[in-house]
Amino acid sequence: MVRKALGDHEGWIQTVPKRGYRFAGPAGAIPAPSEPTTGEQPEAPAATWRFRTFVLVAVTIVGALIAARSSLAPPRAAVATPIRALAVLPFRSLSADPEQAYFAEGMTDAVITDLGSISALRVVSHQSVRRYRDSDRPLADIARELGVDAIVEGSVGRDGSRIRLTAQLIDARADQHLWAATYDRAADNVLALQGELASAVAGAIRVRLSEPERTALAGRRAVDPEVYDDYLRGRYFFAQRSERALAQSREHFRRAIQRDATFAPAWAGLALAYGPSGFYGYVPPAEGAQQMRAAAERALQLDPTLVDAQVALANALTVYDRDWQGAERAYTRVFERQPDHAQARLWYGMMLGHQGRLEEALAERQRALSLDPLSLRFNTSVADTLTAMHRYEEAMARYRKTLELDPGFAPAHLGLGVALLGSGRGEDAVKAIEEGDRRSSDARSRATLGHAYGRVGRVADAHAILDELRARARHAYLSPVYFALVHAGLGDRDAAFAALEDAFNDRSPMLNSVNSEPLFDPLRDDPRLADLLRRLNLPVP
Repeated sequence: MVRKALGDHEGWIQTVPKRGYRFAGPAGAIPAPSEPTTGEQPEAPAATWRFRTFVLVAVTIVGALIAARSSLAPPRAAVATPIRALAVLPFRSLSADPEQAYFAEGMTDAVITDLGSISALRVVSHQSVRRYRDSDRPLADIARELGVDAIVEGSVGRDGSRIRLTAQLIDARADQHLWAATYDRAADNVLALQGELASAVAGAIRVRLSEPERTALAGRRAVDPEVYDDYLRGRYFFAQRSERALAQSREHFRRAIQRDATFAPAWAGLALAYGPSGFYGYVPPAEGAQQMRAAAERALQLDPTLVDAQVALANALTVYDRDWQGAERAYTRVFERQPDHAQARLWYGMMLGHQGRLEEALAERQRALSLDPLSLRFNTSVADTLTAMHRYEEAMARYRKTLELDPGFAPAHLGLGVALLGSGRGEDAVKAIEEGDRRSSDARSRATLGHAYGRVGRVADAHAILDELRARARHAYLSPVYFALVHAGLGDRDAAFAALEDAFNDRSPMLNSVNSEPLFDPLRDDPRLADLLRRLNLPVP
């Protein structure tokens, strides 16, 4: 409209892709007029008059558009079908320094968390959207794959004490631009910036916030930039889930807490990081139990509305306390606040699986997957449950689908191998598990491989892995369950139960899954397993 009004033959009004427009005509100082000798005004240069015309016409058109929108046109967000599912694509980093990649990823994850706290919205997890970093795929295709209605995309950068974030919201179904904004804030106001962004997106799509949600997003405190930097690094490493990454995650959350012991999200992050760390035997149970519960309770003391802290507390009741009834009540409270909290659904399904409630566990994990369909962990969790139910063909199909999403995802290779082992295809199972171990090489993958070697008769190879695990245990904590897995594969029941007894005395969280772990199937008919289940307050099949 501005081009047409100006007859812009020189191309002064240029389009900036995905950003807007800019004036690119000649600019310069307007000469000061000489003292007039008559009542005439000095003539301004032609370019100056044309620039003045541009400004006048542009202001007039913008004013007219605002008036028309206010009085006649419905808001752009008033689309035919309400938007209730969103994906936040990875923010582009405005820094050329690859070391700053964590900042853009961390900000993306934090914004996803804030939007996910709005109960009327379903927001896809960071893990699912990470594959679209730097993607030139059409937004409609991305939205369809993620099962969402709209996309938020943007860029973020940090320059000294300032943070600049640009974001836009697009209805992917109609390729309709709904909202855009640029925020330039002092770094210590980053939490307020995120809350403002989440509220603006909710407003643009006409999502009604509850009063607690509105208060939580609006009442953001200032935070030391260095504290927040460590917090973002903690989230960045937590998302990777490996043993080393989880250790780095815990360390960065601790640093944030040391700098500011009143920053509740860092306490919640530390509690969450101790969940998988304890479940996979990466930390001693005594340390994990104390640290996870204390961190979750401290986070809730500082901010009783923090859902991540409530999820962490529910998981602590499961992983370390084996308080199955208390954990169920805690998860119920989480779902009352945020029914579509995908991580909570995943962990709740895990707890149900521990109790042998496999049909319910499968339903919860399938619900988590429906909330986050491209999540690698959620896909493998569904397959793991199918394997525990001895539905091997369905499980293998799901593992293979996961590997189509990411051929390098080690847990899917390991799970595929376990399903193949259960279906009697031992040699194929070993190949799949070896591939998973090659891509992981943590104690869990080594123990799984040792079990498989034992099952196919490669006794020397299984004992070599036992020796390797013993050597590791001399320098770092390893759950006795790892040794039990290898002994179970070798058919050495006495040694397997001796290790399981050590795990019970150790209060190893890995023991909680003995009821549903397929690799313990060779021990199912032994009365010692039933006795162990009773002592764990778990039902005996």
